[in-house]
Amino acid sequence: MNKPCLKFANHIVYMEVDDFVRIFTEELGISNLRNIIEVFREAPHPEGIIVNGGNRISVRFFYPSLAFSKPIEKGENIWVSMGEHYPCYCLEKTEPWRNKQYFCFTHKDCEYYPCHVANDMEQFNCLFCFCPLYCLGKKCGGNYNYSGNIKDCSNCMTPHLPDSYGYIMNKFNDIIATLSRIEDEEPRRHNTNPDKRVI
Repeated sequence: MNKPCLKFANHIVYMEVDDFVRIFTEELGISNLRNIIEVFREAPHPEGIIVNGGNRISVRFFYPSLAFSKPIEKGENIWVSMGEHYPCYCLEKTEPWRNKQYFCFTHKDCEYYPCHVANDMEQFNCLFCFCPLYCLGKKCGGNYNYSGNIKDCSNCMTPHLPDSYGYIMNKFNDIIATLSRIEDEEPRRHNTNPDKRVI
């Protein structure tokens, strides 16, 4: 991969991921643009990936820090190249929730507090009282055990850490995929009579 679009600063636009998705989803004709970015973030390739959009536009997602031997400022972010008629876009990953109050709070008046024992109870996060990642089974990333067929999360602090909001929100695509698969299988499970129509 060459670097023609990286030679001059005026060929680079620094943009938050949310803004890029909002502005370019329709123009590029890529309806799952956000998902593509997040999947690539979790499993990057040195050569990047190319995604074909509408209107004969091809989009390359890449990490300069992986693609080039010489370091580039902000090369640890995902960059997007859409051809010579567009600038390169550096997608800066921001976490606007860190400036809010909702992403972490401790409910000390709860009848079950503390439901887990933590090293720092002042930073105990009660936001995800019932963990949304439970449905992911062994792919949740938490510290769990199985007791027979029951998943035991007694020793897991993943949803109760101060930064758990970001981790869990990044897993929501996995949650949606899991629930979609369950819903797809549901009619087949209950339709034992092949002549009976499922409505």
